[in-house]
Amino acid sequence: DKQQILIVSHHHGDLMWRRTKKGYDRVREEQILQVFDWLERFPEFKYTFAQTDVVKTFLQQHPECEDDFKKRVEEGRIELVGGTIGIPDTNLVCGEALVRNLQIGRRYYQQQFNKRTDIAWFMDAFGMSAQLPQILRQFGYRHLYPGRMPGLENAGQCRNGFVWRGLEGSQLVVANQHSDVQAGSHVC
Repeated sequence: DKQQILIVSHHHGDLMWRRTKKGYDRVREEQILQVFDWLERFPEFKYTFAQTDVVKTFLQQHPECEDDFKKRVEEGRIELVGGTIGIPDTNLVCGEALVRNLQIGRRYYQQQFNKRTDIAWFMDAFGMSAQLPQILRQFGYRHLYPGRMPGLENAGQCRNGFVWRGLEGSQLVVANQHSDVQAGSHVC
C-alpha cells in the first residue's frame, strides 16, 4: 500500500506575543515576500493563509502585490482558510468576540477575494469550546483544523480525524493535528 503525504505550507504567526504588532508585521512582511519569491520560482508551490489581519496588513504595506495576490488566490496557489482576524482563544473570549472575529474576517475574504472558506483554522488556539461546532457550522464551516484539544478520550481512535458533535448536534470534520497531522517545521 502506498501512503499519501500532504505537505501544507502555511503562515502561522501571532499577531502579538513577544513583540509588538508592528514588530511582528515587519517579520511577516519579510516572510510573505519570501513566499511571493517561491510562488514565482516554483510553479508547483502553494501556500495557505488563515488570519485575515496578516493578509490585510501585508497588502496595505505592499499595494503593488494586491493584483498578484488575487491572481494566486484565483489560481489556487494561495489558499485562504480560517477567515478569522486572528486566531481566537476560545477559552477566554466571550461569544460575541468570537462571532465578531469570524464576521469581520470572513467579510474581508469575501470582499477582497470573493472567497468563502469552509475550513476553520484554529492552529495554536488554546481551548476548543464545546459550542464551537455549532458556532462554526452557523458560519458555513464544515471542517476544522484545531488548536489544542485536551481531554480527547481514545485519542488513538482519532488518528485519521473525527467528527465532532456539538452540544446541540452540529457536526464538524476535524483533522486531529496531534496524531497523523503534524505541525512542527518552521521556516524563518
